[in-house]
Amino acid sequence: MNAVLFTGHRIDSPDRPQPRFPPGSEFIARAVIAQVLIAEQSKGPLTAFAGAASGGDILFLEVCRELDIPFQILLALPEAEFLRKSVEPAGADWVARFHALAAVSKPRVMQDNSSEGLWARNNRWMIESALVLKPKEFVLLALWDGQTGDGPGGTLDMITTARQHGARFIHLDTRKLFIRTARP
Repeated sequence: MNAVLFTGHRIDSPDRPQPRFPPGSEFIARAVIAQVLIAEQSKGPLTAFAGAASGGDILFLEVCRELDIPFQILLALPEAEFLRKSVEPAGADWVARFHALAAVSKPRVMQDNSSEGLWARNNRWMIESALVLKPKEFVLLALWDGQTGDGPGGTLDMITTARQHGARFIHLDTRKLFIRTARP
């Protein structure tokens, strides 16, 4: 069995000054995520791990569900707070999609959720959750623009930490994937 972790951008809000994941790019992201997961699945059984924020996380988990890849949803915050901060800002459709995924795999919540270093600790918890399964291969799939991000504990932190733990890194570069759907 191989473990696949996902990290990546949330869907952009309409007022985001620098687009990273424009809403019109969702179909592209879903297609490339599916392509990677099908290729990884051809190497053997997979178990997947991700948060469930609007955007990349939810798309990844939906594709896992469609491909019958078992997945675990790992949340940094209690579900209601996580929804308020990481899903609801994108709209009711994303909230419904979150709940549909949570019905398949009940979210687990990180026990130590004090605010200091929250997202970086969550990244480490996700990695440790995958490694405890002793996978043959540990893969990190990132839907990411290659930039440092909006704060500590983001995508770059996950990539750096996962690589330190031996993850093979697959970069879905949003700057290249979404070039035609970004706002002017």
